Amino acid sequence: MKKFFIPFLSCCSLSIMAQKNIYVCLHNNYHIIKMDAQEDIAPSVASNTLHLGLNMRYNINDIDSIVFIRPKFLHGFKVGWESLIPHQQFQYILPPMRSKTALYNIKKTGNSPTPAYGVNLQMNFNNPDSLRLFITQYAKRTKNWKLTMRTLTKGRRIPAYNRYVTSGHGGFTQDSNDISFEYSDLFKGKNLDQIHRALFYWQNFTPDTEPPLTETDSLALPTLPIFGTIDFNSYPERYQLSLPQKGLTCLITPINDNPNNYLNIKGYTMNLTFNRQESSIDDAAQEAYQSLVGEEDKFFQVQLNENTLTITNYFQETGEDGNPFPISISYDEYIQRLVILDLEWNRPLTYYLMNQ
Repeated sequence: MKKFFIPFLSCCSLSIMAQKNIYVCLHNNYHIIKMDAQEDIAPSVASNTLHLGLNMRYNINDIDSIVFIRPKFLHGFKVGWESLIPHQQFQYILPPMRSKTALYNIKKTGNSPTPAYGVNLQMNFNNPDSLRLFITQYAKRTKNWKLTMRTLTKGRRIPAYNRYVTSGHGGFTQDSNDISFEYSDLFKGKNLDQIHRALFYWQNFTPDTEPPLTETDSLALPTLPIFGTIDFNSYPERYQLSLPQKGLTCLITPINDNPNNYLNIKGYTMNLTFNRQESSIDDAAQEAYQSLVGEEDKFFQVQLNENTLTITNYFQETGEDGNPFPISISYDEYIQRLVILDLEWNRPLTYYLMNQ
C-alpha cells in the first residue's frame, strides 16, 4: 500500500476530528480505533512516531495508510479505548500478540463523590502451552527477578528485587485459557485520566525511553507523578515514592544552580531506603551499593548508611573531545524525568513478559 498519511494529516485535520472510527492499515492487518472529538492525530518527526490520541503510538514506518472506510481485504482488530458504560466502565484494548490477546477493564466502584476505579488486565491465550510458559515465567520472576530501575540520568540504573504489584499472593486468577491481573491496589485513589495516561505509557513506550521527550510524546505524559508525590511546600521540594512490594522508599531532592535560581537544576540527591523487615534487607542494600560504587566519578557519588543508599548525581553531557562536562536542565525537564521515573518504577511485571 502507498503511504499517504503525512500529507493527509496536514490538509485534513478538521475532517479527522469529525470522524469516529479510524482504520490504521499495517503491513498485513489493520487496527480499528475510536476517536472522540477531543483527540488528535499527531505525528512526532523527531521520534518518527504517530499518536492517535491516547489510544496508540505507532512507528511511522509500520503504517501503510490511515483511512476512514473499513478495508475489505485485510483482517482487522479493535484496539485502544472504548467506553462500555458512559462514566462507569471502559476498556483499553491492546494489539494482538503472537500467542495471546489482552485488554484492561476499568470499572467505577462505589458511589462516593470521588470516583474510584477497579483496574484489571485480562489476557486470553491461544493455546495451553503458551499459557503454561507464561505462568512459569511469571512465577519465577516474581520470586527472584532483579528489576533494573532507572535514576534521573542516562545510563544510571539500580538493581532491585522485583516483586509483583498486584493484590493477592499469586498476583493473578486463572479461568481456563484466561488470566486476570488485579491492579486496583496500584491505582487506588487515581483518577481516570491518570489511569489512562499510565496505561498508555506502559503500552507505547519501551522501558529504555530516555528524556527529554519530543513535544508530541510529552503531551501524552502526566503533568506530575502519579504514584509518588511532590511536596511543593518543602525547600527544596521533595519527591517521595513508596514501593512496599519491592521493599523500597525513594526520596529525591533537586540540586539548584544557586539558592535564588529555582528554574535551572544541576543535579539531584536520591535516598533509597530498603524498608522491608526481613533478613535480606541488609543484603539488598549492600548489593545495590556494590553495583554502583564502582561507577563513582566527580558527577556521581554513592554512600550507604545502614539500610539507606544515598546517590548524588550531577547532570552532564559529553563534548566533541569525549570528555564529560556539567550541565543544568530546566525545571520542566526535571519534572518530566520524575514523571518517567515514577511510571517506570511502577511498570507491572506483565509488560516485561507480555510479548514473549
